[in-house]
Amino acid sequence: MIPDAISSEQLNKFRKLGKSWLSNAENSLEDAQEEFERRHYSESVLASIQCIELSMKSIYLFYGFEPPKIHKVELEIENRKENKQKLNPFKIAIEQLETILEREKFPPHITPQSIIKCFLNFKLWGEFYTLAKYGSLRFGMGPEKLFGRQEAELALCHAEECRLLAYYIKDYLKLY
Repeated sequence: MIPDAISSEQLNKFRKLGKSWLSNAENSLEDAQEEFERRHYSESVLASIQCIELSMKSIYLFYGFEPPKIHKVELEIENRKENKQKLNPFKIAIEQLETILEREKFPPHITPQSIIKCFLNFKLWGEFYTLAKYGSLRFGMGPEKLFGRQEAELALCHAEECRLLAYYIKDYLKLY
């Protein structure tokens, strides 16, 4: 399933980039595991977040959609009346996922629930990206004070799930 208004040339470019991002997701997952083993939990969380983000965005690219490019949930745009209006890029991303889920017939190991779960992890951990990278200026705490072993374990688990799903989809679409 690809969007109606995309050329095969553009789809090939998207898929090539998606494979590159998925390779980078694998590297981020390895970094997250190494940082976890060294008990550098905030660094592990940050690398896991990068893995989740790259994995989910590669899925969008595999299906010919331009992935969300931001970590925050809302953007302000100008509408026709020159008033500010809030645009939720995650709403657009959900609509794109709905299109994929409605049109695609997946094999049993790729479920709509797994795709939605990966997206929710993408959204959840995206909210922690800045804290995992810089900490909290407001509270005067570095990321190492905010993220411990439990958070790192959970982030790693979610990163592994999203990366595996992206590989399943890449293989399902025969993108070698």
